[in-house]
Amino acid sequence: MVLNRMGFQRKASLALVWLALWAALAQSVAWAGSGQDGPRGFVWEATRGAQRVILVGTVHVGRADFVGLPAAIERRAQQAAVIVVEADVSNAQAAAEATQRYALYGPGEAALDERLSADLWRRLKALLPRYGMNPAVVGRMKPWFVAMNLTLAELARLGLSPAQGTERYLFALAAQTGKPVVEMEGMLAQLKLLDSALPSEQAAFLEQAISAIEQNETQREAQTIMQAWAQADAPAMERLLAKLRARAQTNAADRFMFDQVLEGRNPGMLRAIERYGASGRLHLVAVGSLHYFGPNGIVDGLRKRGWTVTQVAHQSPRAPR
Repeated sequence: MVLNRMGFQRKASLALVWLALWAALAQSVAWAGSGQDGPRGFVWEATRGAQRVILVGTVHVGRADFVGLPAAIERRAQQAAVIVVEADVSNAQAAAEATQRYALYGPGEAALDERLSADLWRRLKALLPRYGMNPAVVGRMKPWFVAMNLTLAELARLGLSPAQGTERYLFALAAQTGKPVVEMEGMLAQLKLLDSALPSEQAAFLEQAISAIEQNETQREAQTIMQAWAQADAPAMERLLAKLRARAQTNAADRFMFDQVLEGRNPGMLRAIERYGASGRLHLVAVGSLHYFGPNGIVDGLRKRGWTVTQVAHQSPRAPR
């Protein structure tokens, strides 16, 4: 029903499970300011001379109790002239075009079951009924795209929804206040990057996603990130990043995701942030929280470029009267 309402062509819509879900939810969320104080979310202010940029670490999904933006983020979003996101997932046409170009096998190309080992295909098929996914449809998807669909579907099953993610509320606030939303990368660039993984890396990524679901690791890692974000716990994020870096030394899929998809995008993000700072307009930059941490992260990268970066201290919750 959601997919048909989005107006995608039938073949594309059946494959756009996660993109269509994100887009529909992004369009349906109405702005509701939270006014909530207390430690929730990562916020920094970066300054260099007269230049100033607000930096927000996002979570792409959230729990039902994450209603509205944390007060520290909301106040700065209201101040900003421009809101920057990684990609505008509410753009249904761009989602369809990017997915058809990079995420699906074309007519006449071998299907997924011909590319995976018999055991991996069997394990994948065993999971699909849990999420109502059709094997024939999934068979036209590339392995990395199947992995992302599975992970998002599992997170939704665990009660983590894009409708409660940070970006959803920023989109709603921008729509209500008339603030422009700028894409730092765009969906086409992001999907092109994921599709650049070697076939062996894509298969390893899918196997890892399946194993994580089978062993409840998806739930544990999601809980780690959500708890760290909910408590504005920077040391916990540093520990998680170190864990991912260590895993990247032994696994091809982890190495691609860490080196290319996570840290590999940070230099481009740093260049974009410097452009925003020089624009003369206050930009609020909202990207995934993990991009800010570690020796190759955005915070240290800006400091090496002469910026002063200060994490915003959250106010303590107000005592009940």
